[in-house]
This record gives sequence, structure tokens and C-alpha cells, in this order.
Amino acid sequence: MNMGNRLYHDKKPREHRLIPREHYCHRDGERGWKPKQAFENEASADNYIESRRYFRDNGYRPYQCTWCGKWHIGRISENE
Repeated sequence: MNMGNRLYHDKKPREHRLIPREHYCHRDGERGWKPKQAFENEASADNYIESRRYFRDNGYRPYQCTWCGKWHIGRISENE
């Protein structure tokens, strides 16, 4: 749609169906999506959370990723 000399771009947010949000966090510059840090088991993810005050105080907890099968940390809402 052309509005005078300026183009109108549709700015509605779209879900990225090919990017599983449980495995990737944010765009990392020109390289694309950055994978989250993976842990081999739940105990090592718990140790990582306990060793970092920010994660411990803000309700982060480990979860098993369905994409890679390893453990990541995040703030999972109660309905997920």
C-alpha cells in the first residue's frame, strides 16, 4: 500500500513457526537466533541457577527442551 511517497509496512508481530522459542532466545546480530545454554541433566541446571543470584531471585527454573532433549533454564508460566 502506497501512502504518498512513503511505503506502509505491516508491523503486526508474527509468530516464528520455524523457531522453537523453548530452544532459542533472541536474535544474535547477523547470525540469526541464539540457542539457549544447554545442560546435560536437571541437577546441573539447578546448580547453575543457584550459583547466579539474578536467576535465583527472579524465579528461573529448569525445563527439558522438546527440540534437543537437554535442559534449559527459563521463566515458564504456570499455564504452559
